[in-house]
Amino acid sequence: MSHNYRDDWVDYAKGIGILLVVYGHVVRGLIKAGLGIHLPELNLIDAIIYGFHMPLFFFLSGYLFIQSAQRCDRKKLFFNKIDTILYVYIIWSLIQGAVEVMLSRYTNAGIDGASVLSLLCEPRAHFWFLYALFFIFIFSISFKDWIVKNIIFTFVFSILILFFLPLTHIAAIDLPAHFLTFFVFGMLSKQNAKYLNTNKWMMASYLVLSVFTFTLASSIPQGDIINRIVMFVYSLSCILFLSSFCMLLGDKYSFVMRVGQASLAIYLIHVIVGSGARIALNKFFGIQNFYILLLAGLIASVLFPMLMWNYAKRGSVKFLFSSPCKLGS
Repeated sequence: MSHNYRDDWVDYAKGIGILLVVYGHVVRGLIKAGLGIHLPELNLIDAIIYGFHMPLFFFLSGYLFIQSAQRCDRKKLFFNKIDTILYVYIIWSLIQGAVEVMLSRYTNAGIDGASVLSLLCEPRAHFWFLYALFFIFIFSISFKDWIVKNIIFTFVFSILILFFLPLTHIAAIDLPAHFLTFFVFGMLSKQNAKYLNTNKWMMASYLVLSVFTFTLASSIPQGDIINRIVMFVYSLSCILFLSSFCMLLGDKYSFVMRVGQASLAIYLIHVIVGSGARIALNKFFGIQNFYILLLAGLIASVLFPMLMWNYAKRGSVKFLFSSPCKLGS
């Protein structure tokens, strides 16, 4: 299955990544609702996942972006990101915000209309990713020619920003600054794709490094600069391991690939669907079993958005995932 300029393994990586996102949100939602269970294993899994799963998506975005940067002019790229990132961010921030306001008596979030409408200054819930990604794209598009030619310098510069730029408490600055380095790492990896290969020994070395750095970080106080550096290395090693692993999959697991292709829809919708499944089963059917609620939340949060995505591709609700009025076209 080919996707023009996209590498097939990226769909696998997106599929695995979005499944981790859904799992993390469903479990945390259950815990916040007082329906969780106290198992050390859950805390460990949570720490492992949250140490790298969102950096993975910035990495994949950068990996795919570099080919667009070399092929398209700035104006086309800029309008494309407004149509596909900013538009989607605004639409779904409003949709989810409205749903949460209407169902606030049943949900974990205490939210009012004012906080929903502040979305341009302060991203809400999981939509912070799209917010940060849009500003990273704007920066990368503005300086794309220089970045492509000086990618290693840009990567080093982005690391310095990550560790030494003081917090401004301005979301449009702090969030992109924190994740820019993973985006640039994706661009760098695309330019040096030989290091992202199916060599099992190299993949094993990434796994060993991931385990070592995670274990080491666990023994260092959070917030310490050494802890932050070690966790940064952990994130990169996990990304490299998962990327290499996905390159080995071929066409064996087409469902995971389809999940990856629908990852945007799943990301946008899964919180509403997962929360709805939990509320329905708990409030109206009296189900409190953690494992039943977890399984139901996972299934609903993945399958329903995939159905919506496939339906949207036929044009009926395509406006939910991309602007119907293409700028610059």
